[in-house]
Amino acid sequence: MNVVQLVGYIANLPQTTKEASAKAYSRFEVEVIANFRDATGVFQETRYPVQLWRGASATIMKTAKVDDLISVKGRLERIDDEVIVVAEHIEFLHLK
Repeated sequence: MNVVQLVGYIANLPQTTKEASAKAYSRFEVEVIANFRDATGVFQETRYPVQLWRGASATIMKTAKVDDLISVKGRLERIDDEVIVVAEHIEFLHLK
């Protein structure tokens, strides 16, 4: 089973791209902070690339801001020698 879930902050605003088949998608990065300290006593931050398709792409483009806390559930996929998270469900966790 290929399932991954990330909880983190939007590191950059989504950028929309169109494929040759004219399907639109967005890409952005989620910054996740480890829940433990490393050997130097620092919480490590890691950025993960996330790809959104169709409706989710349009929704996130309208509502997302940098540093919004979100939950991303999806699957890992290799595209052009890069491993990305293809989002299947996104939930905003910040208070409005």
